[in-house]
Amino acid sequence: AVLQDTLNSGADAAVEDDIARLAALRERSFASVQAVNLADQARGMFFPLFDLKRQEIALASFRHAIDLDPHLPGGYAGSAQVLALLAYLSDDADSMSDLRSEAYVMAEKGVERGPTDGWAQAAMGWTLAIGGDTEDALRRARIAVDLSPEDGHVLDLVGITALVANDPSLSAEVSKPDRPRSGSGRFGANNIWGASQLMLENYPATIKAFSKASEPGVPVSAPSLMLLATAYRASGDEAAARQAIDEMHKTWPGFPARYVATRFFERDPVTRSRVLETLEAYESSP
Repeated sequence: AVLQDTLNSGADAAVEDDIARLAALRERSFASVQAVNLADQARGMFFPLFDLKRQEIALASFRHAIDLDPHLPGGYAGSAQVLALLAYLSDDADSMSDLRSEAYVMAEKGVERGPTDGWAQAAMGWTLAIGGDTEDALRRARIAVDLSPEDGHVLDLVGITALVANDPSLSAEVSKPDRPRSGSGRFGANNIWGASQLMLENYPATIKAFSKASEPGVPVSAPSLMLLATAYRASGDEAAARQAIDEMHKTWPGFPARYVATRFFERDPVTRSRVLETLEAYESSP
């Protein structure tokens, strides 16, 4: 009851802040209000990460938010987070470089327009992590958490930044199930928590997290099943591991599982090996 009261009070405070912010922007222009609303709606589309159609729609929305008001940070932060993700998933060197460069430009503009904006700082951290600068990425991520400790979308972005930068403790901190979070749209906290627990070798927690993926509102994705299978196999449940891999192949037949595992666990060779070995073990699964 105490936790629920805390969550409710936090949500009420967030709503009041949003109302005050929109009222202030309305004094500036209606286009500014539209830009903020559009960016807020689009950032709720970031998960599942590997739904590229959703990412394209979100990116178009963020670009439109910039057109509506180029002086606000949200459109730039959102564009940066999507462009950096697309760069990370690209298997073409030239395309990866171009996307990463554009993401960094957008991230810089977001921070310039909102130096105390948690989302802008988180987007810069994510972009830096994708570029390989993990030390500065994690520093920005910490700043973002300090600025927006209950913004669910900021916490998600920090969480995946920490995963890529091989800091599972930070990922666990921002994605833990009992952490208060505000915002609309879909959150990736459950899946980030599961991935962090896999990296920390807490396999029961990983299984519990990814077994919830069928619940309403929880993003379901091929990586969820891939990591669930890895946790099952590490726990000795071969049958459940095989079933998860079978479901992944059946539902997402074109998912580049090995490439994704190699990229996202690039700096965590132990977890990367476990995931790749799991994929190989059930490659000939009927």
